[in-house]
Amino acid sequence: MNRLITIFLLNFTFSQIFNTTTGTEYSNLALAVYFANSGDTIQASPGNYSGSLYIDKSLNVEGSPGSVIDATDQYFGVLIASNDITVSGFEIIGNDMTVSGITVNPGTQNIVIDNNVIHGMGLANPSNESPLSYGILAYGNEEVPNPPINVTISNNEIYDITGAGISLGEVTAYVSILNNYIHDINAVVLPENIVPQDDFTSIGITALFAESLTVSGNTFENVTVGNSYGFSSGSISNNTYIQTPVLFSSIYFNTSLEDNFSFNESNDFWISSREIQNIFTMNTYCSSLEIAQQTAASGSTIFTSDIPALEITQDCSGTWGGSDLGVCGTCQTSLIGDANQDRFVDILDVVMIVNAIVNQANFSDIEMCLSDLDENDTLNVIDVVSIIHIIAGD
Repeated sequence: MNRLITIFLLNFTFSQIFNTTTGTEYSNLALAVYFANSGDTIQASPGNYSGSLYIDKSLNVEGSPGSVIDATDQYFGVLIASNDITVSGFEIIGNDMTVSGITVNPGTQNIVIDNNVIHGMGLANPSNESPLSYGILAYGNEEVPNPPINVTISNNEIYDITGAGISLGEVTAYVSILNNYIHDINAVVLPENIVPQDDFTSIGITALFAESLTVSGNTFENVTVGNSYGFSSGSISNNTYIQTPVLFSSIYFNTSLEDNFSFNESNDFWISSREIQNIFTMNTYCSSLEIAQQTAASGSTIFTSDIPALEITQDCSGTWGGSDLGVCGTCQTSLIGDANQDRFVDILDVVMIVNAIVNQANFSDIEMCLSDLDENDTLNVIDVVSIIHIIAGD
């Protein structure tokens, strides 16, 4: 009885719900789910079904055009808590008291969420410190790994969500996100904004510790970041990005050589990199060089999507791709004669050059350029005397 109370769904319009497997007709969607047997198919006719729907058995729950689950003032619209469940064909509405349109619980398997329209969720998740609400949320347990496995999210329209269209919380496996239209996601303040100069960020799809994630055929429009993944693996391909400054950002541990994603998109993009807290690296695939410059660490290299990739670095004045290459190709000094590049010409440079002459030490090209004042490609006493004159002010 407690479970029935928990899932009770008021029905404000006269609508018919059919269990097509048993031939039973209901006027209440939650009751149809409650009395169904595992493996049954529930079909909802057009109508407004107000409240939350809890599905804890293997079912195919289908809406029709005009079937609306109104989760206004509810924590979630649909909660999936068992294996082998399909939810399709519904419009799911929330408000600023709703965290998620559809939630997929830890440990569930073989879930399909297809052809739904989800919008309006605006309550930041109170169970963690995230400022996000979600159109669709699937998550596992990190302490005792219990991920949702084999989840397909396809052909949905998700919009007017605060923070993230789709979120794969900590630990998921083999999730496929295909052919969805995710647009007009409302921006929030993140602890680490992906574009540092932006005060607010909105995300199409986000994931943390996701294994073998497939993201393909989706359209992202009017979001700050299309894909944002941490410590995850998978492939991103054949998506469309409209007014989306960052196509993809990935965070991984500095001990790794690179992120574990295959990124195959037709868009031109620029890849920047920066460290976070001296522990992690964030690679950002940007839609423009300007955004890449904003997200790149000073002194790093931006790579283009050209094959082979072009490298863009900062010149000595800090301009990306600029022509100020400094003296002898180094930004460490602007002084000829400053062999040790400490930004002073002094006795230390004389000692360094004399030691090189006496011991026949090999100077680098930059050191040779700074020290060979007579430009004869050899270090000799004339170079030493010339530097002494510089020190003396002659």
